[in-house]
Amino acid sequence: MGNTNMMLSATLYVVARLEARPDKIEQLKTVLVELVSATRTEKGCLRYELLHNQASLTDFTFVEEWASEADLEAHLKSEHIQTALN
Repeated sequence: MGNTNMMLSATLYVVARLEARPDKIEQLKTVLVELVSATRTEKGCLRYELLHNQASLTDFTFVEEWASEADLEAHLKSEHIQTALN
């Protein structure tokens, strides 16, 4: 066998949980749902899913997979994320 240098590209996984105030569930859900389509088009986004816990309607969880830490950092600085945070 020849010498093969194989670079393994490690993806970055993120699980982010948010909890809505009981009187703000629908308002938060609207904001979070709007993030999904914009984020899925970002460079390096391999997976971006929003889960809504039906047993506890105040709980939302994002499950994310990014090609690199730089891609995640760019996502966190994106206009749609910054708008949602304000």
